[in-house]
Amino acid sequence: MINKLIKTKLFCFLALLIVLSLYGCASHVRISDIKNNPSKYQDKQVIVKGKVLEILGLSFVNKGVYQIDDGTDTIWVFSNNVPSKGEKVTVKGEVKNVLTVNDRTFGIVIVEKEK
Repeated sequence: MINKLIKTKLFCFLALLIVLSLYGCASHVRISDIKNNPSKYQDKQVIVKGKVLEILGLSFVNKGVYQIDDGTDTIWVFSNNVPSKGEKVTVKGEVKNVLTVNDRTFGIVIVEKEK
């Protein structure tokens, strides 16, 4: 009887641990989901993964804007740490609806917080 009670408590504890660890793990969002429903993601933190297609910026200071493609769509990322063209990246940042820099307007963008 005591052995069964210990097993039940252990099972419940492990199940709770798994649920809490999964809850804390952020999964990435498809770029097409952001583009198709921008109001849902506006000013929210997201994680996207993709390949760097284009870079606009100052390579010697590593700041600028780069465009990534995740296979569903593309999005511009504003960053203090611009990767190389062709590099695969994971980006964590905040979605903004419209951003203008030096007279150039970008639609839906991600302002990077982490990479």
